[in-house]
Order: sequence, then C-alpha cells, then structure tokens
Amino acid sequence: MTVTQQAPPQTEKASPGGFITGFIKEALELIVVTLILLIGIRWGIAEARYIPSSSMEPTLQINDRLIVEKISGHLGKPIQRGDILVFYPPKEEMGGEDLSNNPLNVMGRLTGLPCFPNDPAFIKRVIGLPGDQIRVQANQGVYINQQLLDESAYIKEPPRYSLNFMGDIRG
Repeated sequence: MTVTQQAPPQTEKASPGGFITGFIKEALELIVVTLILLIGIRWGIAEARYIPSSSMEPTLQINDRLIVEKISGHLGKPIQRGDILVFYPPKEEMGGEDLSNNPLNVMGRLTGLPCFPNDPAFIKRVIGLPGDQIRVQANQGVYINQQLLDESAYIKEPPRYSLNFMGDIRG
C-alpha cells in the first residue's frame, strides 16, 4: 500500500489593499441595498409617524406613534369622509418656502433618516369631499351640504369660530 501525502492547499494571502477594498465594496453594497429597501417600504407600503401636537385629540394624542398604510393610495382607493390622511403642507404653511424639490428634503421624505431634513407632515381627518359645501358655525359644529356633521366621536368640543367662505381661512 502506497501512501501519498498531499501538500496543504496554498492560501493566497490577502494584501492589505485587497482587504480594505473588499470591506469598502461590501459596506457600499449593504448601504445601497438598505436604502433601496427603506425607500421601497416607506414609499410603497408603510411609514412610521408620530403626533407632535394636540390638533387631532382625542382621537390621536400628543406623541402617539402610528404606522401610515400607503398601499390603498397606490391602488386608487377613493378618499372618504372620516379617513385620516397624512400630507405635506403647502408652501404657504411653510412660510412661503417650497421644499418639494430640495434634494436633501427629498431624501428626508424618502428615507426618514435623521441625517436629512425632516419635513413636517399634517395629519388630518377628511370632512369634505369634492362638491361639498362646508360651513363651520361657532359653538355648533361643521355643516356639510346644510347638514350638521356628527363629530361627537372624535372632537373635544364644537369649534369656537365660524367659517363661511374660503377667505375666512387664515394661514
């Protein structure tokens, strides 16, 4: 019986430049894949939000956290009275500054990462639909097409102001 002995396989020693290059390549791939997944999920499926003010009390409390579902909007589900929407305010609410095309703000909206500017979003309930006539009567409530809207389930108290025309809205 003849025994042959094999030499151990030769291993190539990685040069220091090869290790660093490989590490950078792996890190970049990880960052790119993570950003693609983050943007895809945040744009197409859901987005985390928190409530910064009392404007939606008692339904939503200050510092409540919620997940905003986005699939319905992409599928063309019509908006209905009572739905709660999240949207970015018009430039008039932002002091006249239009942030929609600023690359840093776009990345902030797409990723939600804290290293980018975080545009404030409004979270509001839909009360009027296209074609509705809306009137707010002080100490009574909101009238839609001359009918008082029952808001008892989601407001603290009737409004203390009246709005009869779009010109009455300030802001």
